[in-house]
Amino acid sequence: MTARAPEHFSTARLIIRKPTLSDSPKLFEAYARDTEVAHHMVWQPHTRIDSFERWLDSTIKEFGTNGRSDYVITLSEPEDEPIGMIAMRITKHSAEFGYVLRKSCWGLGYAPEALKSLVDWALSQSEIYRAWAFCHVANNRSARVMEKAGLTREALLRAWCVYPNLAPTPQDVLTYSKVRYA
Repeated sequence: MTARAPEHFSTARLIIRKPTLSDSPKLFEAYARDTEVAHHMVWQPHTRIDSFERWLDSTIKEFGTNGRSDYVITLSEPEDEPIGMIAMRITKHSAEFGYVLRKSCWGLGYAPEALKSLVDWALSQSEIYRAWAFCHVANNRSARVMEKAGLTREALLRAWCVYPNLAPTPQDVLTYSKVRYA
């Protein structure tokens, strides 16, 4: 049986929760349309809020299905201020993660804090033995997030993933993981 992720996590400074459609305007402004934020992402920046709302609506509807859970990352102070998102995909014995934050929150420790919270939850589940994430080889900030969250660099995967803001061809990525042995 696949672990079912909760709808809410909290840390010292963050609330990590299932998104709502009312988050759409703030998330659109925070990161979804920002070309610099999207530079090393596997999606292109949204140019219209309606396309982002459609994506967010489908994400909400799919929450918890097929092991997929996408969360809004919010600051606990000011109360419930969205600053980005973090995704968890559970498949059999592993959990894969991805995350994005608005630029003004880069380097403040929010991404490692959110990632560590979800990784710790995943590895506390009896059937999950591996938590992992990847980033483009040139995305040093994301690599550092994974390290600060307790993941260890594992491999260079050649031509693994298309980053449409960089090139139309698959790019090399670095993988990081944390494992729990039986």
